[in-house]
Amino acid sequence: RYTNVGRAINDVMQEKETVAGMKVDRVVKQGLDSIGIFEKNEKRGFYNQNTDKVLVDALYTHVWFFSEGLAAVEKDGKIGFVNMKGKLVIPHKFIHRTNDHPDIAFSNGMCVIANGNGQLGVIDRKGEWIVKPVYEEVKLTDSGIIASTSNSKSLLNNKGEILQKDLIVKVEPLNCNVQLKEKGADGNWKVQDVEMKMNYYVYYTNVQGDRCGLMDKDGNRLTEPIYSKIEALNEHLFSFYLLDGETQIVKSL
Repeated sequence: RYTNVGRAINDVMQEKETVAGMKVDRVVKQGLDSIGIFEKNEKRGFYNQNTDKVLVDALYTHVWFFSEGLAAVEKDGKIGFVNMKGKLVIPHKFIHRTNDHPDIAFSNGMCVIANGNGQLGVIDRKGEWIVKPVYEEVKLTDSGIIASTSNSKSLLNNKGEILQKDLIVKVEPLNCNVQLKEKGADGNWKVQDVEMKMNYYVYYTNVQGDRCGLMDKDGNRLTEPIYSKIEALNEHLFSFYLLDGETQIVKSL
């Protein structure tokens, strides 16, 4: 996680002096060494906790923990990456999205990072884009890269290729209200509203729930997720509302 000038985000600060003018901020294990983050003159750098030797001079406004031999460092509002010798191996050309993206770290040779416009993508260890920065949220998972915009969520492989677009985030059963006529004991006919379960489901492709499509009981998508609402009029006839919430299309399947 990144550190701010003064006290660290995590409450694990170790207030102790090591070398002249160096105030230790916090420590994290890196292989056989302990890599510590220190502050000097309101700038941050890295040092070896075992030897008190400075590894990376205090040149940066913010620094992040080392991961796979690289650490993100911020200077003049831009983020680059240094190695454990302090050499800048990826230039300062990225930015930090604070609250919703606190961690900047490599995992399996990939790192989620934001471009100058604040859009997220994934870079490799050379700083090249694997996934272009066009997303609002990106997560590295064991199944692949989950990348989301306001309209959809997609699954990508580690080459940035889309494996599946419009991932389903929610499924709801589709029921239909029908009227049944029933003859009572008095000989009169009564009409009763009954909710009938159907073998169809409405699936959603974003958590806001304003983009949906129709699927059958086996999970086959019968329509694209381009509607705001779907209603069943009967067993075969459906009402589809477009994303404006007003335009209605009635069709059978």
